[in-house]
Amino acid sequence: MDGALYTYIESNSLMVLAPIIVLGITLRLIRIRRKGLFLWDEAGLYREVIFMKILIRFVWSNLSVLAGLKIHPDAKKREELFDEYESAQITDVAFYKFGYIYPLMLSTKLIRQRDLAMVVPSLVFGILSIIGLYLIGALAFGPSAGLLAAAVAAVSGAHTLYSRSALSDMGSSFNLVLFVLMSILFKIGFAAGGTEFFYSVQGCLLLAASGFFLFAMVMFNMAFLSVSAVIFIASEIVYIFVSGAFSLKMVIFEFVAVGSGAAMCYFVVSLPISFLTFLFPECEIETYFKQIIGRLLVHRKSIGSMLKPGEKTKSVFSRAHRLLFYPTILLELEGFTVIAAACIGAGCQLYMFTDISLYLCSQGLVVFALLTFIPFKATRGSAMFLPHLFLFAGTALSMIPLWLLAPIMIIITARGVRCCLHISGLVSAIRRAAEYINSRGEEQFICTCAPFRLLYGPEDRFLPPGMIALYEHMHYCWSRKKIKYLIIDFHQHYPSLGGDDINGLIQKYYEPVWKVEDPCVTFRPLLWEAELLAEKSGFGNIRIDKSQWNKFRLNPGDRDKFVEVYELDKLFTGEAGDAMLSFGALKTVPDWIKQGKLDFALTELKKAKRVLKDNPEVHYRIGQCFFLKERYKWAVNAFSQAVELEDVPTDLSQVCRGFLLLSEGILLTKEDKHEAAIPKLEEATVCFEEDETMKTYTDTCLVVAYSKTGRINSAKEIALKLLENQGIPMRARKAFLDLISSGAKDTSGTDPGIT
Repeated sequence: MDGALYTYIESNSLMVLAPIIVLGITLRLIRIRRKGLFLWDEAGLYREVIFMKILIRFVWSNLSVLAGLKIHPDAKKREELFDEYESAQITDVAFYKFGYIYPLMLSTKLIRQRDLAMVVPSLVFGILSIIGLYLIGALAFGPSAGLLAAAVAAVSGAHTLYSRSALSDMGSSFNLVLFVLMSILFKIGFAAGGTEFFYSVQGCLLLAASGFFLFAMVMFNMAFLSVSAVIFIASEIVYIFVSGAFSLKMVIFEFVAVGSGAAMCYFVVSLPISFLTFLFPECEIETYFKQIIGRLLVHRKSIGSMLKPGEKTKSVFSRAHRLLFYPTILLELEGFTVIAAACIGAGCQLYMFTDISLYLCSQGLVVFALLTFIPFKATRGSAMFLPHLFLFAGTALSMIPLWLLAPIMIIITARGVRCCLHISGLVSAIRRAAEYINSRGEEQFICTCAPFRLLYGPEDRFLPPGMIALYEHMHYCWSRKKIKYLIIDFHQHYPSLGGDDINGLIQKYYEPVWKVEDPCVTFRPLLWEAELLAEKSGFGNIRIDKSQWNKFRLNPGDRDKFVEVYELDKLFTGEAGDAMLSFGALKTVPDWIKQGKLDFALTELKKAKRVLKDNPEVHYRIGQCFFLKERYKWAVNAFSQAVELEDVPTDLSQVCRGFLLLSEGILLTKEDKHEAAIPKLEEATVCFEEDETMKTYTDTCLVVAYSKTGRINSAKEIALKLLENQGIPMRARKAFLDLISSGAKDTSGTDPGIT
């Protein structure tokens, strides 16, 4: 950069930094009160904040009683206290972002608008990150590099997006910035003061502070547990190797000091939680240590799944897709100029081959590698790339002459401001849906994204916000609580995660009274859900075209998530209401079957069949009732209809086929066609591999069929296995023992007496 300008910046860096910060604040605050919250996770955090406030208030008001019960246990008194707590609490919540709950609690106490209060901590962390990036760049590469890194961050679309989110990603990114800043301050001090500074109080405090902020990154979001540890170890190894000034004693001392800072962070953040769980374990909050162990196990399994995708998920991503996923996202948000500058900057730092430059490069490489091969929430995981991306870009831009720098910064600023303005125009569709309902004079509603009901509805206790719009819940809210509206959010081109068939039924038979596209797809190329939760989500055997889903989308017209509002009165009344009522009956049939009300269940199922004739579960339940009534011909007919339908879920299809084969086998044995029954019964046992009860029943039928056809050895082999099952009835157990002890040989027609 030109010498005169460089000298001016050296002398007036804070004056130059001020307008950069003002620009960053302005871009992040535009229409922030109107924005609302987009994601289930954001609204879920609000639910956790309310949960935590209720828990703290309850423990504080009963502090002396709970402390006394620790000294003099009283089971009855504890049960009374728990009943009182449970009546006040809204839901059961699994905490996994303890560190981030505290700033959210403070924000929601100071700010009345709920969704705005949830966003304010990220806004503060995002703005402070700009200042932190300036300090790192100025310390490592000079004031001009720091100012340019801060300028790129100020107009960054990705940084603005995460700063306006209620999630903890910007908080974790800010803690990463503070960790790097403390580490570089220590390394600069060590380079100037040598061993004396290394063991000084100032040096120890900087090491401890770097450890504190390193672990705070995890306390804000445990998903970054593996990232934080590897960042520190890998980058320190590089620095120690390049600097060559460390002895083994110094290495051990540094790791102990950083570890002490991390332990202090853990102690400070987890102490209140540990105190609450010690006094009141009934609240069932897991300790942070237990959650850390669980997260490490999840990461170990996740890495294996990402490197070698399992056949069960049917969601196979190529390595090229993973390698290019985050760069593609950042390219969409930041633009080619910033990405090119960052790549050039990283190359320049490698070329410099100084201890600080290689230290930062190794961190950037580790973050990229880990977030590529350890699955995270896709776009939001890229928040951890941003600090090093901006530092590398600032380094490259600080090395070019002013005549070239000016147009490049104009391009970066113009594109960044345009992207930030577009982001500022994104408004939560569920908030707009709630406003539509409020305009109709109603405050209450139910929602498939349950936490939004608590966020945008009244903070009452009579509706459990953890429930999604299941039939029973919907009918209860409509009939008992007189709630008039239902909000459904869904993805047009991707299966719902943990969704309910009732939503598809509603959309088939009814028209919404209000509908809008939801811009929250900005956050939604979900590598994690698509690949790793597929098996648990009920659509693991469906092959899905994820090419469009996993493409980052920001422009209008590329969205595929919709929010719809329905009137519950129309759902449960009128001609089409029969479909809803039939679906409700289908949901309660399993309970009727368990209670032995087979005739009643059949009556309701036949009604449901008239409306839901293409629903395989209806035919399966009808067949199940006939099977239990030992009317096997009717059971065969029902199970055949279920198997022949299209789009039958794989697990249900396998069960239906098992029952079909079993029913056919039993019919053949009743006609003394045991030889013909055996292949069907053998195939049925394969279908019932996951159902121990039905497999046992089928194996018993096989023992009979084998013994009737003279295959005594085969019958004895199965009988021996069945005797290992403690649930076998005494009569059957005696028959199996008689069979095993009999002297019957493998001769056709021999009858050992088992029936």
